[in-house]
Amino acid sequence: MSIFTEDSKKAIEAYGADTVKFAKINIGAKRRYKRSSGRTTSGRIDSTGTLRNSLQYKLKESKNSFVLTVGATGSAAKYADVVESGRRKGKYIPIADLTQWIKKKRIKIKNKDGRFVKQTESAIYWMAKSISKNAKENGIPGKNYLKDASEQAYAKHKANITEALFRDVEQATGHIIRQLEKTGLNSR
Repeated sequence: MSIFTEDSKKAIEAYGADTVKFAKINIGAKRRYKRSSGRTTSGRIDSTGTLRNSLQYKLKESKNSFVLTVGATGSAAKYADVVESGRRKGKYIPIADLTQWIKKKRIKIKNKDGRFVKQTESAIYWMAKSISKNAKENGIPGKNYLKDASEQAYAKHKANITEALFRDVEQATGHIIRQLEKTGLNSR
């Protein structure tokens, strides 16, 4: 028998659903953020929609606890944590992944003089190599799309979750007291 009621489960599921909803909004919205070079830029976090569409939550219930997991599934699971928390200095990004990303995002490539050049395989490769080198030297700051979403959802659902869990504690305490009275162990 679980000590949690349906109210608690519904409150936590609503929190999980809103965390995913707010994370999808954060990923798709145009935001300003700092680059590893220190420059501020604006844009969407997700270029293809893969990360946004792969987000989901899962609620596991055991006898004495709930475990709510929010994250990406499928191919986006490989890079979701890097987008969320960033990349530390000292590690190259795989060139193959970067070339694929440059092609999907249709990034315009500039030469040393600052002029746009044709998007050839060679130009894409050298741009990917440059991005990878920059990431190794400076790291990549995280976007915190999930952390921000979790905070937004918690602010919205804090009262409902607290109230439902408080009722569960009251109910469990009452059950324990009744059991003690039945067995006669409550002798003062």
